[in-house]
Amino acid sequence: MQSYWTLTPAEQAEWNIEFTRIYRSFDDERIIAREMAILEHQFPSMFLPLEKDDLFAGRFNYPPLAFTPQPAGDRGGFAYVFDPAKFNDLQIQIKDPVLSGLLTETEKYWQNHDTGQQTRKAYPGDIAELLPSDNWTGEPGIGFPLLRMSGSQLNYHKLMEKGIPGLEKEITQHRNSNAGAADLYNGMLGALGLLKKVIIFYEQQARDHMNRARTNKESLHFKKLTGALVNIRERPPASLLEGIQLFYLYCLCSGSNNFGRMDDYLGPLYANDLASGELTRKQATEYLIHLWKLANYRKIIYDGRVIIGGKGRKDPATANEMALVIMDSVEKHADVLPQLTLRWYRELDHRLMNRAFDMFASGNPYPMLYNDEVNIPAATSAFGIDEKMALDCIPFGCGEYVIYGKSFGTPSGLINLAKALEITLHKGKDPVGPRAMGVPEANHMKINSFGDLWKAYRVNLEDYIHALAVQEKIEYEVAGKAAPFLFFSILFDDCISRGKAVFAGGIRHLGGTLETYGNTNTADALLAIKKLVYEKNEYTLDEIVNALDANFEGYGLLRKRLLEQPKYGNDNDEADEMLKRVHDHVCFATMKEATKVGLDSYLVVNINNSANTIFGRYTAASADGRLAYTSLANGNTPHMGMDKNGATALLNSIAKPRTDIHAGASQNFKISREMLTKFREQTEVLITTYFKKGGAQLMITAVNKGDLERAMIHPEEYPNLLVRVGGFSARFVELEKDIQVEILNRTLY
Repeated sequence: MQSYWTLTPAEQAEWNIEFTRIYRSFDDERIIAREMAILEHQFPSMFLPLEKDDLFAGRFNYPPLAFTPQPAGDRGGFAYVFDPAKFNDLQIQIKDPVLSGLLTETEKYWQNHDTGQQTRKAYPGDIAELLPSDNWTGEPGIGFPLLRMSGSQLNYHKLMEKGIPGLEKEITQHRNSNAGAADLYNGMLGALGLLKKVIIFYEQQARDHMNRARTNKESLHFKKLTGALVNIRERPPASLLEGIQLFYLYCLCSGSNNFGRMDDYLGPLYANDLASGELTRKQATEYLIHLWKLANYRKIIYDGRVIIGGKGRKDPATANEMALVIMDSVEKHADVLPQLTLRWYRELDHRLMNRAFDMFASGNPYPMLYNDEVNIPAATSAFGIDEKMALDCIPFGCGEYVIYGKSFGTPSGLINLAKALEITLHKGKDPVGPRAMGVPEANHMKINSFGDLWKAYRVNLEDYIHALAVQEKIEYEVAGKAAPFLFFSILFDDCISRGKAVFAGGIRHLGGTLETYGNTNTADALLAIKKLVYEKNEYTLDEIVNALDANFEGYGLLRKRLLEQPKYGNDNDEADEMLKRVHDHVCFATMKEATKVGLDSYLVVNINNSANTIFGRYTAASADGRLAYTSLANGNTPHMGMDKNGATALLNSIAKPRTDIHAGASQNFKISREMLTKFREQTEVLITTYFKKGGAQLMITAVNKGDLERAMIHPEEYPNLLVRVGGFSARFVELEKDIQVEILNRTLY
């Protein structure tokens, strides 16, 4: 089959029209057959041809129409996804008026029928009223839904151990004993058959490259790749090349964007290659560098998690050696992906942490550090699972936890705590936009004390939390009715044994997560109001609100007093207690929604990415002294520049909020390269002490003083300057200016 990406524009238009015809030929009672027919149309045509420099196959992109759990980038959608921008780009190229008309009809159909639209149509009236828009990047609001099935971490151990034939055998055995689920099992077998077609698609191309090779080296490489592609159709992978190739092609077919505990599932294959002399460490590093190139080609910058280290690995010895190679490759590749994550625990091989500090010293923002000693007990409590299951609790995306191969917890809602406080202070009126917000009960409350303010804020926030929990449950219901997600259902426990699709009762733990923003600003603002209005009686609440509405113009002294009040991040008990109060409230209010809406868990994730800056664009001045339309604080860290008491005080503060009542929080730590060259021993002690005192996670950006300022003036001189944004990394010069400013203004230690 020819790749979609080598077709003419007219042929691409016909491909999308045919996609629509296939979809419409099935009613909603035949979702398994419909998904299989669409997948047959998609694969292997959505894959790009093998290039002569490719070490293995896997170039991939989505057309304007696709079946996928989540498209790349900021755009939402899941299952049957329609991309208006790509449709428009294609339409411009079509000159035939008849074909153009058919494409226009196709576009109009999907504007009302993609699965995201079906989700919104399923909202009850009160939820639709409270959540009228998905446009969180372009308009003000307290809460927004995110329409996606994000955060899959498939069981790649099982794929490596069984291979395609082993999975086919397991599915067939269950089909023979569970005739009622025969259609689902047949769909799973069909999906694996399509995976084999994709492998054959590349096998033929690899053989063609081998036959056209101009050098012996090139010929031998493509001969080896051809053999690997043949082998993974017929048996479990037996080499690192075969393991990477099978894992990545399955990953692409499934639509998953994260790569799991890679050191553990590839470690035995790497060890076998070393023992047999088939591969050197340098060659293994080159394979992985090529994998990262393909991953970056997909532009899944918020995902692409690779997990190394941690308790619960099946073979720590081989996994450690694989982890070191992964770290070598990430440092040499020096790009946005993969989002390398190192799970630390007291018995972790010391070489891994030493290597991590070497990478930081070189200016690499990876690996992100996670503390198993804290996170495993926290996951046990937050998810309500046993410790054995919690060993497989790993982050995905921007830092949300999920149970590897056993749970799903898509972050399908965003909530801006600072906006909720702003609307509360303004009695339901939005000082930024024309739309009224909040709920009548909160907006009509009389506020005569700090307790009244706290209550009104809580009521406003809790209504949005409830609405977003309901929308999360609806999203799963729509997903389950739309499609079985066959590739997911094969590699998620316990779909095969139960004979149920992943979002229709198959998965072991179905949870949800809610992204929170502005937590720190809200806590600091509440404390400032409490002290200046209700304790010291220096100002009235109306005076504070008037100053905020004026963005402090003419209120310089008042802003100075707000800024002088205790701030989170300085190991100040009063400020840290207020942060904990805000944190505990939003976490517990979110947790209790799980039972109400029928999920196994519903948990906060305070994992800020650039959304803290985007939300800041639509949030007026706040009572912590922050100016209007500027960034909110990032994750579980102080507002930029408000941590003034040193690195130890900062780390003491961010270790205080409870970790056992949420599903992930990110902590950014910007340090100078000198801390990792001249003062490395002290820096290592500082970070390990933070972990021993209860720190759950740390994301380090090491830069030379002045680099960020110079990069903003002369971006051409800093094309490879990588920084941590929040739950993901990026090239500094490619970020929008206000995001650059937010990173620049973080305290440099």
